[in-house]
Amino acid sequence: MDRRNFIAGTAAFAAGSGDKYMVGAKVTAVCSGGTPCTQASPAGASGKTYEFSCLDRYNCGTQDPGKTNWSTPPWQLSQACE
Repeated sequence: MDRRNFIAGTAAFAAGSGDKYMVGAKVTAVCSGGTPCTQASPAGASGKTYEFSCLDRYNCGTQDPGKTNWSTPPWQLSQACE
């Protein structure tokens, strides 16, 4: 399994309708300056793949967790994939 895109069977983020993902849903994405990456402790490294957990079922589908710049993002960084 390619760990850059998946961790323990977790699918990569794919944009869709706002309610595409339920609260607690897990996806992987590459950190690219997104708020979930910068707010994590320790912060996610740009260019690395991480697993994220959905916090807001109405907005997770439209916001890439590695890129969203919302001050209160719908995603939270869960763990590193690499």
